[in-house]
Amino acid sequence: VLPAPERIVFGFDVLSASASSLSFFSIISRNSSFALKESCNPAKISASDEPKARLEHFLRKNSSQNKSFHYTKNTLNTKHAILRYRHIEQLRSYHVLEIELETGRHHQIRVQLAAVGLHIKGDLKYGAKRPNQNGSIHLHAQSLALAHPTTKEEMKFIAPYPDDVIWNSLTH
Repeated sequence: VLPAPERIVFGFDVLSASASSLSFFSIISRNSSFALKESCNPAKISASDEPKARLEHFLRKNSSQNKSFHYTKNTLNTKHAILRYRHIEQLRSYHVLEIELETGRHHQIRVQLAAVGLHIKGDLKYGAKRPNQNGSIHLHAQSLALAHPTTKEEMKFIAPYPDDVIWNSLTH
């Protein structure tokens, strides 16, 4: 039995028969996610004008709040977290970011983007101004690539965008 998600997020879940094979998948996987962030002053997103902007923080998970917190320095019980993102499209009221994780931490994309003022649409927990009507957040795990644990052959999975007015308006 899988627990109900805190917020509706679209994309992939990797299920494994054992903890060791799941950790193997974590080590060799690559993924790409997309987030819609609420509009802001264009200067706030200017770092993403580079081919890929890099965010590096140390994250601490608070299990009782089901939330992670960011720190700029390694402190007690934090884990190193790195992601890269780029601005790929501007819609009327939103910016579309492509995100690549270098590490996989609890709520990593949500907390690291919020740390630099790039709040994901609908993500009240990490600073969005208003919720999405259906309780989801606009974060989509679009692709996952990993090596098969025995054959080492690369396996790639692509999830289509959810059927949603905003996701359907993307031109890329």
